[in-house]
Amino acid sequence: MIPNSWEGVMAVSFAFSVVSWLVNTRFGDRKKLKKINKEIQAFQKELSEATKSGDKKKLKELGKRDSEVMDKTREMMMLSFKPLIVVLPLFWVAYAFVLPAFFPDFIVDNLSFYLPSSIMFWEPWKNYLGARGLFIYALLVFGLSFQLIEKIFEKVKKNG
Repeated sequence: MIPNSWEGVMAVSFAFSVVSWLVNTRFGDRKKLKKINKEIQAFQKELSEATKSGDKKKLKELGKRDSEVMDKTREMMMLSFKPLIVVLPLFWVAYAFVLPAFFPDFIVDNLSFYLPSSIMFWEPWKNYLGARGLFIYALLVFGLSFQLIEKIFEKVKKNG
């Protein structure tokens, strides 16, 4: 690592993003999540249409399926949280120990724009960034980039 450099912080952020993405693809069953989500959306659409039309028979029928849909919602939520069991402790280690140890004096001063601060009461907006702040913003950018790349690959794979 290059001590107190933005390249080092970005490298740690990129490495964490890769690990996080791998954990999410490995432990977060995305196909099952998408399937459950489609089923729930279909149920909600049916319920909305039955409510708008005032079809009491259909509403009663959908009411019987309500507990099944709630179970699917719970399952979907648990599938979403499964990767967090691994990712959150890794984030904590990186944020609380790795960044302060390798980049104790890192700061980007006098940015030409202001960013929201984690110290909202004392300084809600700031024009500087420490290692932890850069780490979080870089994670956001890398995470969104990975999702975009993944969607592009899915479309290419689907179409070609």
